[in-house]
Amino acid sequence: MGITNNMFKILLPVPVLVLLAGCAPEAPAPKVNIAAEQSKLRDADTALAKDWAAKDLDKILARYSDEAVLMTDGMNPMTGKDGIGTGLKGLMSDPNLKLEFSPDQVDVAQSGELGYSRGHYVMTLSDPKTKKPLTTKGPYLTVYKKDAAGNWMIVEDINTAGAK
Repeated sequence: MGITNNMFKILLPVPVLVLLAGCAPEAPAPKVNIAAEQSKLRDADTALAKDWAAKDLDKILARYSDEAVLMTDGMNPMTGKDGIGTGLKGLMSDPNLKLEFSPDQVDVAQSGELGYSRGHYVMTLSDPKTKKPLTTKGPYLTVYKKDAAGNWMIVEDINTAGAK
């Protein structure tokens, strides 16, 4: 039994519809409100500065992603929350520790998944030899990435002593 003319007319549209369905454009990605995300990222940077002022290592570490890297003058790069926590633990016990920073610029990618803050910092620590306060200042760059819950998490944190 072969395909009749009527069966052909009925079956012909099926493969055409299947092919056309595969060619349908994907739904557009939801539009990201860049200004709102920049504001959230600026708030995250400000909250981190407050955590540093309080010397709250747990809150500071909670702002870093598990794979984050922190690079700062005079120290090897610290990787992951454990590495960063180990590296910062000694700083937290320094009686002269004081870190202040604020962003001069905050930006977010059009996708809304990545962003950064760039600004300047002033840090006071104890001089290892004299134990007297020693202040350094310079620029910083912090790269943030959104986690699955939509929170801005630090993935790269870089600062370097130098002129403001």
